[in-house]
Amino acid sequence: MWFLLAMRVCSAVCIGLTCLVAACGSGSDGAQGSGGESGSGATAGVAGAGGGGAGVAGSGGSGGGAGTATGGSGGCAGVPAHDDSFPRPTPADIQFSAQSALPQGESIVYNDWGTPNAVRAMRPDGTEPSVLFTALRVWSMGVQPGGAQIAFSATDPAQETNYGLTYLDSIQHTWVYDTATQQVELVAHGNINDECHLFGPGGRELYICRRSDFGYDGDQGHFKGWQLGRLDLDCGTYEAFGTLETNVFELNPAPIPAGPSGADVSELLFTRITLTPPSTQAREIRRMQLSDGSSEAVLADADNPVISPDGTRMLYRARSAPRGLYVRDIAGGTPVLIVAEDVTNPVWSPDGAQVAYLLQDPSQCSHIEVRSADGTGGTKRILDCVDSGQFVTKLSWIQRL
Repeated sequence: MWFLLAMRVCSAVCIGLTCLVAACGSGSDGAQGSGGESGSGATAGVAGAGGGGAGVAGSGGSGGGAGTATGGSGGCAGVPAHDDSFPRPTPADIQFSAQSALPQGESIVYNDWGTPNAVRAMRPDGTEPSVLFTALRVWSMGVQPGGAQIAFSATDPAQETNYGLTYLDSIQHTWVYDTATQQVELVAHGNINDECHLFGPGGRELYICRRSDFGYDGDQGHFKGWQLGRLDLDCGTYEAFGTLETNVFELNPAPIPAGPSGADVSELLFTRITLTPPSTQAREIRRMQLSDGSSEAVLADADNPVISPDGTRMLYRARSAPRGLYVRDIAGGTPVLIVAEDVTNPVWSPDGAQVAYLLQDPSQCSHIEVRSADGTGGTKRILDCVDSGQFVTKLSWIQRL
């Protein structure tokens, strides 16, 4: 696995499994953590400020000027999601193979970096395990709450040929798997690395965090990102939010539904990580206005916000003592400690009564555990990663309708 490879670095700030090079020396790439809020990709120095999605600025939208950040017809915002100056990978290229149907009712869907790389499902009590499909190195993944689609990123095996990049999984495109037809479709590609996949309330918008413009400075890699954005699956466009800043990374988009219908989103919560070279990082949860990309601080020393199904509460991780997983009202109030450990990838049950999360084992894999969302009662481990031999980085808890 790439996260165990030793490489020449000087000092590095590690975010999840990714370390960002600040100077020269030796160390391991992403040895800290077994999943969580960030993703795979090149160990890299930080690129300069910029904006928008990479690789598509020169094409413009239908009816919009080339190189603009907006444009397009029919109310479609953003730039084309595909940069066809690069070849489009096919399902065969990522070794996609449908295996079994997603069952009706509640399931916990998760990825497995075992052999072969797979997306799996099981009941919330850990029973009835199945393999939905296999594909090459599914890292980031999100499931539409009704179970109709699964969005995921997969590496481009031709990245050296197509992009001139030789280091690890620098390029990761976004795919969407239709659970009814068991077919997969490429929805965004180019010089990009897409992560943090989360469907909006309507199911036709996909919120992501994106690193872009991968390249080399001498023997060191660099990229732009992470920056939050949204893929419009109907329009085939990508819209970046805010301004891409040097040494600032935005992760974990959590759209806040507007009103009981949940059809419109004008705000989202997210994690901001500010790096101070050579090795200091500060994390906070912020609230962004999508109309202009402006944001304000919500919680310091915290990350990984996840909105409850009814849109009133959020899960988050406290990064200073007492550390752990908490729940509180979005509007404020007293937080409740759910788990007094450094867990990753927390998700809500469809009824908001329980939470599931990943808990790292000393062997570096992560168990899947479930407990009550009010912090009472015991914890149930529904997947033991050591016994199963599975390597999980992402999970979703859904109710297939």
